[in-house]
Amino acid sequence: MRRGALTVRWWSAVTAGALFTTLLVLTGGRGLLLHVRETSGMSYFCSGWSGCNAAGYSDSGYGAVSNRSYWRMYPGHNCVNYAAYRMIQAGLPNVRPWTGGGNAANWGHEMASITNQTPAVGAVAWWDAYHHVGSAGHVAYVEKVISPTDIIISEDSWSGTFHWQELTTTGGFWPSGFIHFKDKDAGPVLANQVPPSVTGTPQVGQVLTAKPGTWTGGPTSYGYAWTANGTAIPGATASTFAPTATEVGKQIAVRVTANRAKSTAVSAASALTGAVAKGVFAVTARSGYTGDPMVGQTLTATGGSWVPTPASYTYQWQADGKDIPGATDSTLTLTPDLAGAKIGLITQVRAAGYRLAKRGSAVANVLAGQIAIDSLYVLAGAQRPGSILSVTGTFTPSDATPSYQWLRGGQPIAGATQPTYRVSGDDLGQHLAVRVTLSKDNWRGTSGYDGAETFVREPAKVVVRTRGTRGGAVVHVHVSAWRVTGLDTLVTVKLGGRKRTVQLADGDAIVTFTDVPAGTRKVRVHLHRGDKVEPTSVPAEVVVR
Repeated sequence: MRRGALTVRWWSAVTAGALFTTLLVLTGGRGLLLHVRETSGMSYFCSGWSGCNAAGYSDSGYGAVSNRSYWRMYPGHNCVNYAAYRMIQAGLPNVRPWTGGGNAANWGHEMASITNQTPAVGAVAWWDAYHHVGSAGHVAYVEKVISPTDIIISEDSWSGTFHWQELTTTGGFWPSGFIHFKDKDAGPVLANQVPPSVTGTPQVGQVLTAKPGTWTGGPTSYGYAWTANGTAIPGATASTFAPTATEVGKQIAVRVTANRAKSTAVSAASALTGAVAKGVFAVTARSGYTGDPMVGQTLTATGGSWVPTPASYTYQWQADGKDIPGATDSTLTLTPDLAGAKIGLITQVRAAGYRLAKRGSAVANVLAGQIAIDSLYVLAGAQRPGSILSVTGTFTPSDATPSYQWLRGGQPIAGATQPTYRVSGDDLGQHLAVRVTLSKDNWRGTSGYDGAETFVREPAKVVVRTRGTRGGAVVHVHVSAWRVTGLDTLVTVKLGGRKRTVQLADGDAIVTFTDVPAGTRKVRVHLHRGDKVEPTSVPAEVVVR
């Protein structure tokens, strides 16, 4: 057979239980795979670029670029071109590492310094001429080392096709050696046993958590990629994910990638969740309003606190549970027609991906106004036992209802709730006052207060006895009161231009004057104001000898 300027010969041979057809290409320096294995007792996993890819056995992209030459090998289905391609993928330059011919049989001899009998992932499996193959030898790529006597390779063949297969030392086709251009230090094979899963409620604002599932090979870390209806969600690469408005109505899944140093990363996807539902607002502080619920005042809505923060608020003011037409602003000025009504507010909040939330405020009666005291209350009457005290004053509106509470020393007097009050002995020495409270339906009440400026006192009886002496005078004062005992009030006794002030002792006091000229002299006794007695002044005379 002639192929261009090349001389081509075919022959077949049965070697170690396998039938090979070998193609010898005579060429000056161009390297070709010179055999095609037709049948064997080996364990083939797949055949062909597309067939292997479909079965999960990658051709590492060679099928798509096999029309190119690598290390100056012939392109297409060719063991040496494929092996050179894999070495370049591993990081070697696209320059043949030796100067001799490219046939597979040459590889192990040209690279003897890095060729031995130890298989390794990423090494080139090499068959010398006539070592289970034809005179041109064969090369393949070591995909996995199961044991020192059991390997998995991928290979391509001139005029044949692409395969993955398993080789053992007992199978009769073990390579002549392994060329270690650039081994791949592989770790254990990772495999998913129980698929990943997603826990949590598929709802906006709720957190979904990825469970990585069960794996063999001992992964040391996991990567996560969340999807919505099969499309990757940008930035969603953590083990948790909270759906947003963008995912509403979509089904969520997570793809988990298991990783381990020196091992090939492997991915597995979870089942889809149900469709993502809209979120529900959480209320952390109730919405309502501020302001005085009184005619003429303005109420202002307070939106409350929500999680998440709403994008917008809308309002509807209500009176007695019914919407007030047009009252949809955040403020409401209370008009006279609202007096007596129960005012309330409905607040609605919105945010993308969340259900509309509506909350009502507490209600309050709208007051027509505040009762005003037009003239101050005045306490009239004597501050002494037996006297009747009264209180007067004017207010608006005039039909407001007053109520009374009399106070003794700032404390309420039991039963003293009329507009008048009879002073009793219990009030002696105390301040009296009255508090008037005004009330009216739908009006804010008010209170007026008036109190006595002095203590409650009763009149005292003052008896003065005098006795003249030679050049002097003695004045005896006795003070008594009906309801008071043990009087100790001050008294001042005046005689002529002289005066003496002393303190009563149980109602009595004696004052002596000396060096008084003879004759009839006027005396005046002044009883000072006490806590319980009224002040008074009494005249008298004394005859000095």
